[in-house]
Order: sequence, then structure tokens, then C-alpha cells
Amino acid sequence: SENFYSREGLQTLINNARKVCGDAPLGCNILCASNDYARIARDACEVGFNIIVSGAGLPTNLPEFTADFPDVALVPIISSPKALKIICKRWQSRYNRLPDAVVLEGPKSGGHQGFTYEQCLDPNYQLENLIAPVVEEAKNWGSFPVIAAGGIWDKKDIENTIT
Repeated sequence: SENFYSREGLQTLINNARKVCGDAPLGCNILCASNDYARIARDACEVGFNIIVSGAGLPTNLPEFTADFPDVALVPIISSPKALKIICKRWQSRYNRLPDAVVLEGPKSGGHQGFTYEQCLDPNYQLENLIAPVVEEAKNWGSFPVIAAGGIWDKKDIENTIT
């Protein structure tokens, strides 16, 4: 299939965003499953994004593609303590880098986290029950924020997820 990605389009996007937010940090979300993932990650750094959020697969090689931009925050999207451990072990051993934060998504985040149908209905796999184990795993690697996402619709949901 034809690749419609364009670095020029990414540059235009950030230029327009900078008109609105000035020097405030700007982030982008890059799907690991994207064609040319490595090139998109490098281009995002080169055009001036400050944060890269990445999921739709485990971004195990993201630090390799952003190595020339150590000030760009790397924020993988995960769905379990095991996924966090895999990323931290690999990033630390290969790149001497850890996530700057992680986004934890449960089964209500859009269906691309790998949960089975049965797990979507199982209380053990609901976001509110994944937060504590992921926070505990994060403590093994230092101090970085765990951001809960997916299935949070209102103030009550926010209050229930804040730890």
C-alpha cells in the first residue's frame, strides 16, 4: 500500500501548533505499527516535538530512533506490569534510558491493547485494578508518572483512578 506519511506535513502540523501554544511542550502519538515507525520518530524529534507517546505495540526500540534527542520525553503506552517491565529492562540494558512517564491503558481504551474478549469483562483486567500493580512495577525502575487512560469519562472516573 502507498505510504501517505510526509515529513513536511508533520512540520506544518507543529508550526501551526506553535502558533497556538508558543514554547509550551508539544507531544505526538506515534503508533508502533506505523509504516516507517523509526523515520516518523526521528522526524518528530527533528521538527521539534518535546514528547513522544507511543503504543499500538510495545515501543521497545523507541530510544534507538530518538538517541540524538535526549531531551525529548519518551512515554510508552502499556497495558500491564509485564509490558512495563519488558520496556524498562530493554531500554535500560540497550539504551541506558527509562521512560519519562507511561500511559496505562485498560481494555476500554479502544481495543488495540491485546486484551481478549473475556479479559475485557474480567474485573482483574479493568483499568482501576491495573493501576496499583503498574505503579509498583514502576517503583522498581525509579520514579516516573503512571498516567491512567481509556474508559475515563467524567470527574468520578478521574477521582477513582487517581492514586
